[in-house]
Amino acid sequence: VPKGRAVVQFHLDGFADETRELAVQAGDRQALPIVLTGLPGTLRLSSVPTGARLYVNGQAQGTAPQALSGLRPGTYEVRAELEGYAVMTKKVVIENGASANEEFRLSNVMGAFEVRTSPPGAQVLIDGRLAGVTKTGDPNAEFSDVLRVENLLEGEHSVVMKKDGFKTLTKTVKIRSKETRK
Repeated sequence: VPKGRAVVQFHLDGFADETRELAVQAGDRQALPIVLTGLPGTLRLSSVPTGARLYVNGQAQGTAPQALSGLRPGTYEVRAELEGYAVMTKKVVIENGASANEEFRLSNVMGAFEVRTSPPGAQVLIDGRLAGVTKTGDPNAEFSDVLRVENLLEGEHSVVMKKDGFKTLTKTVKIRSKETRK
């Protein structure tokens, strides 16, 4: 470096540039400690199906798809939640000045329930809500056609079947993900 004033610029991808001005005398040696600051990054999040609620380090970030910018370099815990689907959590690393894309392919945890009654025409309530009425296309049939109730959350549900003039029947049914209970 020639004597006099000198401008030294430090550049490293993913870090903010640092510029220093030096006054240099002939024969001088100078130590120049430099600490580069990492540039913020961007995290693009999506979910299948779309619309999952997103949390980064426990903080709500809205619904997918979502782009979060200005994130400091580091490791983040990202969680996606959508009713009827298993919660999914991932660790995502944001490098200095970089973008990361993360897709959450959520697993459906819904099940179904099928019921036939004798006689047809019974109301079927699941967890206190009317799920349907058993029916048949044959007016002389002893049993109803199958009534299928879709999209029940995994777990135990109270099923009540009732028809005027008949005893009400109550059962507890355990629904499992991607299964149909009869």
